Amino acid sequence: MSTAFNPAKRLQIDGKATFDGIALVNNGDIIEKPLFAYKPVKLGAGRVRNLKTVIGYQFTVPVVATLASLMPIYKKWAKVRYGHCVAPRPIEIASLDATANTFTSVAHGLTTSDSVNVHWDGTIPSTTPALDTSEVYTATATDADTLTLTTTSGTPTLVDITSATLNTGLWVAKQDQLVIAERNTRVRTFLNVVPVELPSLVFNGAELQWEGNFVFRCFPKLGATAAGGTAGFYTSSNAAFTSPTWAGTEDITASDMTAAWASGLTSNLETSFRCEKGMKVSFKPNLSDMDDGVFSGTSAVLTGFDVEATGMPIGLLDSEFATLLPPTQGAQVTGANLVLTATGITVTLYDAQVLEGEQRFSSENALTGDLVFKAMGNSTTDNKPPFLVA
Repeated sequence: MSTAFNPAKRLQIDGKATFDGIALVNNGDIIEKPLFAYKPVKLGAGRVRNLKTVIGYQFTVPVVATLASLMPIYKKWAKVRYGHCVAPRPIEIASLDATANTFTSVAHGLTTSDSVNVHWDGTIPSTTPALDTSEVYTATATDADTLTLTTTSGTPTLVDITSATLNTGLWVAKQDQLVIAERNTRVRTFLNVVPVELPSLVFNGAELQWEGNFVFRCFPKLGATAAGGTAGFYTSSNAAFTSPTWAGTEDITASDMTAAWASGLTSNLETSFRCEKGMKVSFKPNLSDMDDGVFSGTSAVLTGFDVEATGMPIGLLDSEFATLLPPTQGAQVTGANLVLTATGITVTLYDAQVLEGEQRFSSENALTGDLVFKAMGNSTTDNKPPFLVA
């Protein structure tokens, strides 16, 4: 099949990108490249040839953005359970109203005319016409927490809920959009986009900022197949280019930053402590491509989420740090929440454990080096995510 993309392409430096309605500005080249796979095609006489086909696109966007602008993306990630499909993005339905024919999901984030699919666990909810995983529905947001669904195939028909009983899980899935505008006025809109790499959040005594890139993966849009060509992944249009309005950097002033690790151990880390060079929180989603039997092509499923915080406590001696370990030295220390607080933001790592601890054995500098805390919180137990941003 043909594609208009080179293996890797740098967009012009002052292109801009928006994701899920959130404006991002790059501080460097945006790089895009297609993702290929090989599918066996049977020929005559038992011969087989591999067909090279595009199965998605990947975008690397160097981000310079305000703290507030990226918070919705991180809060969304913190709420997603392991095992949930994240491309297309699932919105869980909490209840049904058979009188108003509405589906309730608090702060669902959908707008009228959004295209969605539905999927469920176990018994299908009772509606007329019956819900269908292959149907593309038009969502109508009746308010911030409720919505109705209308079929799009044939004559558009409002989904009539005949029973308000919700026996098992029910989700509607939206096509998240990544919009990239270039200086040549070309605008490309990619659907079914999921971040596969997130910037780190850096705390220190004066600034609070993002560090690193956003890397996105684009999957086939609803109703398309992986072999459907570039039209299955994006649409293009011409539009007037508007340069980003941000300054060169967007730092957030933090008057103070503290960290607290309440583990039940009697040590300097049990109460609030400060870090010599601040603390860096890194987020790494672990995704798996799979055919979920609902969406055409593949979907991304969140199989894990690693969240780590690294920092060097001020004045913590090796001897003091060593008291953290006995009598459990060499064993797993019971984790407790690590709470990082700066002006306007709090990040909690659930069930954080000391993953690594650098000790410096010298008479001149016998202080503990960087400590690495890893969130062990599991969203499949006690409904706790690995981290929470507030």
